[in-house]
Amino acid sequence: LIVPCAAGRLWSTRLFDVLMISGLIGGISGWFGAALSSSLPNLPTGPVIVLVAGAIFLLSLFLAPRRGIISSQWSAYRRNQRIAEDHALEHFIDHEDSVSIHGLIELFSVRGWSARKINRLMRRLQAKHFVEFSSSVWSLTPTGRSRGLTIQRNHRLWTQYLISHADVAANHVDWSVDQVEHVLSEDLVAQLEDQLQLGSTP
Repeated sequence: LIVPCAAGRLWSTRLFDVLMISGLIGGISGWFGAALSSSLPNLPTGPVIVLVAGAIFLLSLFLAPRRGIISSQWSAYRRNQRIAEDHALEHFIDHEDSVSIHGLIELFSVRGWSARKINRLMRRLQAKHFVEFSSSVWSLTPTGRSRGLTIQRNHRLWTQYLISHADVAANHVDWSVDQVEHVLSEDLVAQLEDQLQLGSTP
């Protein structure tokens, strides 16, 4: 009985939807399992129904749009790409908006990035019109500079908040910032700015 519910939970977080999906999975498992058992000799109905439900659960585990393994891995891949792009733009801001090819390799080698990964990263940023390439030098476009300054502001804002209000040790701040700064919404940034301003008001 738990297998259809577990499979339904993978497809939705709303109770009504989970109940409907679970009922549908249970019905399909019962019908298909009974049909399979009746069409083949020496196949007990109960275990066949359980096997069918288990197979549906495994499919759901891999294919569910938000909680499935494939979707989760893809989301993690896209998130890591975005974080890498943010780090690159922030590095450009720190290095006066332009970096040579060799400078890029040296810059990102500390993160363990290969030249191939750096090249793919820069091509993605170029496709988004954040950077441009000329005379062996990568430079920020106005759009890229604006985005880089926003990232830098969020980084400093979150760092200051952690030190001032969250009692995070200084040697743990960089790790905490790296986990959160890339998902800060504009509303949250505005709230952090207000809290820091109130905290600094005598």
